[in-house]
Amino acid sequence: MPRYSIIIPTYSNLENLKPCLESVIETSIDPEIIVVDNGSFDGTSAYLNFLHERYAHFLKIISLDTNKGYSGAINAGMKEAKGSYFICLNDDVITTPKWNLYLSEAMEEHSRDLGPIGIISPRTNYAVSHCCITEEETKYLGDPWGLASMRHQQFGKEISIVSWVSGFAMMLRRELIEKIGGFDERYFPGGFEDNDFCARAWHAGYRTAIAEGTFVIHKGSQTFKRFYPQNKIGLNNLSVYLEKWRGLQSKKQTIALGYYDSKPSPERLDKIQGLAERLDAILLLEKDEDILLDKADEKIKEEMAINKLLTRAHELEIDWILFAEADDNFDPYLTADRLQELMNPLDPLITIYSFPLFKLYQDFYDPQTHSFSIRLFKLLPHRKTLQSLLKDAPTARILPFRITELLDLDIKDITTLKPYFADHQITACMIARNEEAHIDKFLFMHSHLFHDLIIMDTGSIDNSVERLNHWSVEVINDGSFLDFSSARNKLLDRVKTPWIMHLDWDEELLLEQDYFFQVHNPVVQGYFIQILSYMPQSKPSQTENIRLFRNKPEIRYQGKVHESVLESIIDRNENVQMNNYFKINHYGYLKSVDRIQQKLEQYEELLYEEINQDPFRARPYYDLALHYINEGNNIKGRECFRKALVLKPDLLLPHKELAFEFLEASYKEFLRVAQTGQPDSFLTSLCKKAVQVLGQIYEPRIRIGNPNA
Repeated sequence: MPRYSIIIPTYSNLENLKPCLESVIETSIDPEIIVVDNGSFDGTSAYLNFLHERYAHFLKIISLDTNKGYSGAINAGMKEAKGSYFICLNDDVITTPKWNLYLSEAMEEHSRDLGPIGIISPRTNYAVSHCCITEEETKYLGDPWGLASMRHQQFGKEISIVSWVSGFAMMLRRELIEKIGGFDERYFPGGFEDNDFCARAWHAGYRTAIAEGTFVIHKGSQTFKRFYPQNKIGLNNLSVYLEKWRGLQSKKQTIALGYYDSKPSPERLDKIQGLAERLDAILLLEKDEDILLDKADEKIKEEMAINKLLTRAHELEIDWILFAEADDNFDPYLTADRLQELMNPLDPLITIYSFPLFKLYQDFYDPQTHSFSIRLFKLLPHRKTLQSLLKDAPTARILPFRITELLDLDIKDITTLKPYFADHQITACMIARNEEAHIDKFLFMHSHLFHDLIIMDTGSIDNSVERLNHWSVEVINDGSFLDFSSARNKLLDRVKTPWIMHLDWDEELLLEQDYFFQVHNPVVQGYFIQILSYMPQSKPSQTENIRLFRNKPEIRYQGKVHESVLESIIDRNENVQMNNYFKINHYGYLKSVDRIQQKLEQYEELLYEEINQDPFRARPYYDLALHYINEGNNIKGRECFRKALVLKPDLLLPHKELAFEFLEASYKEFLRVAQTGQPDSFLTSLCKKAVQVLGQIYEPRIRIGNPNA
């Protein structure tokens, strides 16, 4: 009987299948290779029949009449598999010596200590980021066997516990398949079937890991790129994934508040009891007075107490446990209702949460001690000890709800402290109109970052409202707005948090974890955030705009289009700063050229209307100037920039744009002389030096839409 059943689904990908099979045959230990042909039409069938004649003793071919997708093909292969380990392998993977043996050795080595590992994957060059090798290691991709040997020598059987792995090369225990079944075939042709399978394994008590000492080459998404380009590498199945688990996860969760205190005072007990009542949690108290250990063994004593709390929580069949310490102060925005939302995530792989932790002295905190404290755990079958929880820590999702503790000033120099700003809570405000295609993806990526999300639907005729109602967001249905500013200002009236963030559905917010500690200076009323707009045929265009600002009645949007709060802040001589802890990727310009051009023409018409209604407001002239320049009419563009500055000299954006206009003109003139002048002349030499200097900062303007239409 073979020990390893290697299942390779393929669909008209003969070019990649050949080197894949050659490598698997050459490098695998004790394999049973099962190739499942999903109805290929490129000669794959003839090639497989030829190969089968040569390797019939360990190569099996399954030919399906129609394309069943990744999941259907894997399931067909698993029905025929004889091994103790199943390996789901993409047909664009190149394996390395003993790769399958190394995977099983790492799996078994750590299952004894951590509980059963049901899924393990190698490191690779192309996959979800947490499965990839380092950028430094990519230099050795020309010698994959050498790279694999180097990693195995360095890491051996080491593993990393993760929440999920990509399906390019997944080793599964046979017993896991027998317990939870195969892959869900709803995820056709592919995408999120790996997330789904890993989630089912987690909830059944099996862990997922990466074998650090095993490496394979993965070309990446070859079938998707050729036959399913619209699938966006599987993201179309996100809604299938969320819809499936919504029904399975949506129930009231029970939660225990685990509290250990060797000598609890009445004040501490009252405080922790009050927290339990506020969060609607069952208080599990461990005093541990019977554990007689020296003070030096306090850590051991604490671990024993936590293990007792976990045992009691499992006995009571509690769903989640939140650990609290004696001097913890939890963010007041963390309520019982919000906690229920956290414990019913639409993504079933979210089973651990981390909180930003501050050590405070009055209104100051110590930046050297700020950290992220993992406190909230779903009680999965394998999470029964403190060590098992700590091994799961890398998968924690960070929350915007802070925990504060008192700072021990005996060991701190007060001059090193920084001001602590309690008003950090943020509400994201958004407008939706026929955004069904973006809603699930956006909220899947961003909803956990904010204390509140308020969305105004302005008259969608698709399923936007239905999709929004599946998420824990506030939805306002209002199509009566006069322009974009009035719509956004209606949203601002509903905000309860001190800060507001403006985002759009075709954007991605990137942030550094330390933003919890560094932003919200009390003198700052708004923050500029860098926006990178991705273009189809060029590198991204960079702009800045006020996207994070204070919730004050005097700060409101202005403008029919290209609406902004900037003017309402600087008109009052208030402070705005650049925030380097946030960045926004904007993907709106990746839509069709015709659609972008239609939007540009609509915006330009609104700008003319705005100028006719109020010819003394500066911002519309600035925005109109950008439209002119995009159309190649730089003369009119510069005129509009100057008009904006006449009306409002302290509006810095037109100054910046005019500077770039002059920079571009200077660069082109210097370049003309450098290219056409006499090579030996002083003037040519001078202009060449100028081109070198200006070339370091000059970039041609990127034009969008169809400016010549």
